[in-house]
Amino acid sequence: MTRTEGEEVPYMVNKNVNWVGKRFYVFYVLLLCVGTYAVKLLLVGSHLTSYQGWTLVHVVHGFLNFTVMHYLTGSPAELDNDEFHDFTWWEQLDSGEQWTSKKRNLIIIPIIV
Repeated sequence: MTRTEGEEVPYMVNKNVNWVGKRFYVFYVLLLCVGTYAVKLLLVGSHLTSYQGWTLVHVVHGFLNFTVMHYLTGSPAELDNDEFHDFTWWEQLDSGEQWTSKKRNLIIIPIIV
């Protein structure tokens, strides 16, 4: 399919963030539950208290969250021809708009935990 001169280029879908939806939140909560359960199993054979276990869950979640969402830039495996090369995952989500429902949910879930 060829374009004629002056024809608009169709909007390019950002494959790095377009998968975030209702199923993602279920997966995210389940992943947090599995992580919490894994820490609980670690507590059985270690000297960690319950408080230290929860602290470990929060520290690991915070580190992974910061690294993946706010530190790394670009998209993996040339998904977008370097269109989003200078943007973090958080900036790519909802095309950089602030306070969208997706971003509010990603802020609220760790607060609830």
